[in-house]
Amino acid sequence: DLEGRKEQFKAFLLEKGVTPGSSWEKELKKFCFDGRYKSILPNMADRRAVFQGLNRADAAKAHEQARKAGLGKKAAAAAGIKEGVASLPPGSSIDDFWAKCKSDPRLASVDREDKRIAAALKEHNRGAPPRRP
Repeated sequence: DLEGRKEQFKAFLLEKGVTPGSSWEKELKKFCFDGRYKSILPNMADRRAVFQGLNRADAAKAHEQARKAGLGKKAAAAAGIKEGVASLPPGSSIDDFWAKCKSDPRLASVDREDKRIAAALKEHNRGAPPRRP
């Protein structure tokens, strides 16, 4: 019976839109004035334990999603660098790269003097004479 009530309270919290990783005090105002708040689980310690368990699980899930999104951006940036360098003639400089690729949205988070670009250009230019401007 207690486990069923805890599940009900968890569903109630999800319905109220509890933010992952947020504190009990910040989220309390979202649901404390609802009549179901005290009726589902009358014990305050149980309510708080359900909230913290839900919050930990949600925070871990949100962290994992953010990590995966960051990895996706990193892979997209690497692909953008590789394609940008491949489209340049041998002997090109980092300025040539940015002149050609400045509008590529995958490279928006890449620093202008990124080591990955310099390494890709060095590999691309291996054996080619430097270009004269």
